[in-house]
Amino acid sequence: MDHMDLHAIIDPWARPVTSLVTILLIRRLQFTIAQLLIIFTPRTSLLRAASIPVQIALAVVAFPHVQHVIVPPISIHYRCLAGGTIALQTILSISVSAMIRLDDTDVSKLTKTQHSTTTPGLRTKMAALTALMNNQRCLGTHLQNNWIAPFDESNPNRVPSRLEAVARTALEFTTGYLFRQVAITELWDRLPLGLFWLLYIASWLNGIYLFGDLVGLLCGDRVEDHPPSFGSIRHTKTIRGFWGKYWHQANRFAFQGASNYVCKEVLGLTGLVQRYLNILFVFSLSGVFHVVTDAAEGIPPRESRAMSFFCAQAVGILLEDGAQALWRRWAGYRRGDAFAVPVWATLLGYLWTWGFLSVTAAWFAQPHEPIFLAKHGVPYGVIRRIGGATGL
Repeated sequence: MDHMDLHAIIDPWARPVTSLVTILLIRRLQFTIAQLLIIFTPRTSLLRAASIPVQIALAVVAFPHVQHVIVPPISIHYRCLAGGTIALQTILSISVSAMIRLDDTDVSKLTKTQHSTTTPGLRTKMAALTALMNNQRCLGTHLQNNWIAPFDESNPNRVPSRLEAVARTALEFTTGYLFRQVAITELWDRLPLGLFWLLYIASWLNGIYLFGDLVGLLCGDRVEDHPPSFGSIRHTKTIRGFWGKYWHQANRFAFQGASNYVCKEVLGLTGLVQRYLNILFVFSLSGVFHVVTDAAEGIPPRESRAMSFFCAQAVGILLEDGAQALWRRWAGYRRGDAFAVPVWATLLGYLWTWGFLSVTAAWFAQPHEPIFLAKHGVPYGVIRRIGGATGL
């Protein structure tokens, strides 16, 4: 192989590899800044607040490299994941240090050595914080999300064997992939855009989490560390249940921590005002996050409908909470009373949730439609190939 042939092989991959290394180095730097502030400064230190523009500046430096990392034959759709990773690591670094404001006491709990005669060193503390920041739902820590989808909805405390978990994860990953192929080939023009988008994106995201779970389980991770990312569809009879128990909770720790800080400590809000502004702020952060992922995929912020979609969810929750309160008053129930929900009310809840989400998801999906059609305009996935081979 001569010198020119070697250059022809190396040159197309030099830029993607350089950009990937840059993104990873900036991620490590953002985490290190947050971790050192947590370990060495008090919770109220001004240095923590001063780190916010630094973290944002690092994200601005990293973001353009997304366009160079995701190149053919990798689908352009994965640019949103790369862009989302940069956005999330920035929000998370800011949140844990300047808003949730973890301190050395929290680090001691994470290292599980607070009762030990030996004090954990700097490397141990930073490793514990890195594990936390990479553990999106804070599983197995004192900061774990309030809701973690169980392995078995009928027996929430049951943990399957490793073999069962691997088999189930592999089956769900495979059936999810086949479902998306069927959706692309058969349902794209038959379902309303918003409903199709919800079903497809839920399956696509779940597939990514399932793949990670499968790799982790095969590499020897504890089964308990890989509970389902998505909950049961039965939780979708309200918008609150859809986002709080059905949808993945990967971003909840960072977003909820930032929202609590702004609403409670900065604005000093209490009661119902704090409750609903907190919800609005969480969804607004999610909107900002998805504006960034849209930009990574090539949709300019002025064309993104992410903010409209996510802020509408807070309005939907307010409306359904109000309707439920009025119904309880009309039926003579007080908040907290146990009562059987009529079947008609449950069915109405599902219709309300999926109807509202289908309408608002269409706003979000509209700018994505040309990009999606560019890839799937002439579907030729597994289902199409099977159909062609069998003459169906």
